[in-house]
Amino acid sequence: MARKQQKATKSTEKSVRDRIIDGALSLAAVQGWESCSVRDITVESDVTLEEFYDHFDDRADVIAAYGRRLDRIVLSRFAELDYDTSPRDRLFDILMERFDVAGESRDGVVSILKSCKVDPKQAVISLPHLGGSMARMLEAAGLDTAGLRGAARVAGLTALYMWVMRIWVEDDSEDLSKTMAALDKGLGRLESAANSLGL
Repeated sequence: MARKQQKATKSTEKSVRDRIIDGALSLAAVQGWESCSVRDITVESDVTLEEFYDHFDDRADVIAAYGRRLDRIVLSRFAELDYDTSPRDRLFDILMERFDVAGESRDGVVSILKSCKVDPKQAVISLPHLGGSMARMLEAAGLDTAGLRGAARVAGLTALYMWVMRIWVEDDSEDLSKTMAALDKGLGRLESAANSLGL
């Protein structure tokens, strides 16, 4: 009986977390992330302040949780390596999948990204979380992230992803052709740099 109650509690917690994340994204799309308060998010998500703070410390924590949710979705779709493709091609597919998933909440995500120009502190706070996400994407592509070599890979991919995100924000094509071109070009440069440095 205790196990059933525990499972039910975990299911409820997940539901509340996702409602808050989805509510925050929906609200950001409508009124701009810089104008969204925690109370606004709770109203949009139909949760109490107590429930919000049971799961998140602040708005930045919601963004970090959304990033982790993106990671989980992408990782679930690339659970097995395709050894018939190169690491670069695997990274391309994985990162484009991440952009595709983010596109399901595009207006809210774009609002959050653009708010970083108004509040640079938010970008600084988010950077370590993005680095963690890129480490997970590298591992999914079969590239080791341990040691100095791994740290260099994570730093390089994080910088590239931030650059491509700027293209993605302005890319209104149905097939994200500009984003794909920028990502492919950037990965090519990273590959050349890694080869020259023995990474």
